[in-house]
Amino acid sequence: MQDVRARSEPRVAPGSRAVGNIRLILLATDLSPASDGAAAQALALAHDLGADVLVMSAIDPRSILADGLARRVDRIRLARELAAQGLVAKGRELGVGVSFLIWDGPAGEAIVEVATNEQVDMVVVGSHGRGERVGARCPARALPGARRPGLIRYRV
Repeated sequence: MQDVRARSEPRVAPGSRAVGNIRLILLATDLSPASDGAAAQALALAHDLGADVLVMSAIDPRSILADGLARRVDRIRLARELAAQGLVAKGRELGVGVSFLIWDGPAGEAIVEVATNEQVDMVVVGSHGRGERVGARCPARALPGARRPGLIRYRV
């Protein structure tokens, strides 16, 4: 696992501006356009609650084949880092502290591990919303094991 983080402001306690119990929101995303709705929802919630957002994206080594050809993990990581930096900038515009990490491994397991280790208060997961077929593979299946409140944002 490689932990890559970018901060939109100097490091302070997560959610130090929080008005309630939600101080840190985990946004689990593949950082694709299909996840834009979940990202917007996580940032809006964080803004309204005074919470911070931790953006997490997992690179599953089992899924790096595209059209039968292996994609380079370093290129996948770079693309995700650039996309995550865009979310850091959006967070800055809203006054929301955003950090990110890129995780190596299956998304479902990564969500549970990050949610536990980082002591997040809420998990927001984007889903393509293609029904049960994707539901079996979707990281949203990890939410029951996360023991954190979860919100699944389906693409419409």
